[in-house]
Amino acid sequence: MRNIRYILEAVFIHIFYYGFKALPPEMASNLGGWLARTIGPRLAASRKALANIARAFPHSNEIERQTILVGMWDNLGRVFAEYPHLKTIARDRTVIESSVDLDVYKSTHKGAVFASAHYGNWEISCAAPLFQLGLEIDSSYRAPNNPWVEGLLLKGRTLDGVLNSYPKSRTGGRGLLKAAQAKRNLIILFDQKYNEGIGVSLFGQEAMTNPVFVQIGQKYDMDALPMRVVRDGPARLRLLIEKPLRLYEDDETPRPHGDVIQDAHQILERWITEHPGHWLWLHRRWKD
Repeated sequence: MRNIRYILEAVFIHIFYYGFKALPPEMASNLGGWLARTIGPRLAASRKALANIARAFPHSNEIERQTILVGMWDNLGRVFAEYPHLKTIARDRTVIESSVDLDVYKSTHKGAVFASAHYGNWEISCAAPLFQLGLEIDSSYRAPNNPWVEGLLLKGRTLDGVLNSYPKSRTGGRGLLKAAQAKRNLIILFDQKYNEGIGVSLFGQEAMTNPVFVQIGQKYDMDALPMRVVRDGPARLRLLIEKPLRLYEDDETPRPHGDVIQDAHQILERWITEHPGHWLWLHRRWKD
């Protein structure tokens, strides 16, 4: 029964993927946004999103929370609709703004861990630096349960294998560590709940967070750079890179992982507050 459901789900997603691919990027983005914001708020998952919004913004009213929810679904629909157009969007429709000289990280002598989140169209984070700057960044991803869907999304995410992406598994973890040892640039999305992680405040409530981006930065002497993708319009994006997180004390002693994560969470709070509809509120981010 599960395989039948997976097959039907995969057929449905393939139809939409290649339908969006047949459209110009802006039209595909608009259609994906409309479909998601029309259907998404009616789904059961929206209850979880609304609960998260209320936890982050306890003084918000129902209209404000619904506005954020609709904005989230709109953005999520656009992210999927833009998958078939990632190369074009990365090359021609994304502006890169960086507070640091990214040329430093083109050399194997100094790598960077880009600390990012499910924000805006996060899938553009590796493609835009590659096509515009010649800067290679490897990523990791959580494989969907449906194997027929995984192949399609991986095809879009890696631009048919041009980019390296490692699944969140034992094998993928080894690949990620080998990439770090080779001083390859990496991007880590740190905004998901990780039960074995470190509990650090996010919007005043404890959130279990994976410290891997801090661990890799300190172990392999790589800068940890906050990165986000802001949506400026249909298939129009800005990739923003901020100054490195402080990984060491003044005497070069490694800072506690929780302290660095707290700094990262303060940055994430600022991002979310600026554009709350850009963040993916569907995760179970806090303890129940």
